[in-house]
Amino acid sequence: DLFFFPSQAQWEGMPGVALEACAFGLPIVSRENDPLREIALTYPRIHFIDDDADPIQALETAAALPPADVEAFKKEYSIQTMVENTKSIYHELLKNKG
Repeated sequence: DLFFFPSQAQWEGMPGVALEACAFGLPIVSRENDPLREIALTYPRIHFIDDDADPIQALETAAALPPADVEAFKKEYSIQTMVENTKSIYHELLKNKG
């Protein structure tokens, strides 16, 4: 099993479906985009492709990626972590405003 994410970067923010695939430890084949590049920092099972990529080779490469530390990924991208990070950004913005 793997997750194929062909969406263009301009149409996606932080893609929830890709986060779910990571939480299940699935390898991901995707066009390169900023959100998935960020995720790849803590989740090495993402194989980026361009429009000219050989689909069979891309699938084989992604399927051969080593397993990821799913628990570390879940800790980094848990709802609680995201809430704390968002609160921290707002606190910093408010502090700098006044």
